[in-house]
Amino acid sequence: MAGITDNKDNSLPYGTLLVDTMALINLIIKVPSTYFELAKTFITLIPKNYKQVDIIADNYKESENSIKRGERLNRGESER
Repeated sequence: MAGITDNKDNSLPYGTLLVDTMALINLIIKVPSTYFELAKTFITLIPKNYKQVDIIADNYKESENSIKRGERLNRGESER
């Protein structure tokens, strides 16, 4: 990501961009088959005209009303 974050001469027009990881991943229509390809796709979606890019990854606590929990209940859980 050096091309995104390095701006030694301050020539880029914008300051800081905050990237919501999950929102960006949801923009990807065809999910690549490897993490490397996913990372390359992810990087291409981030604008390059910022001095700094902060990538934020949230995690959501399980709640009784979550879609994830509902899907697990519908399909059942397996032993690991």
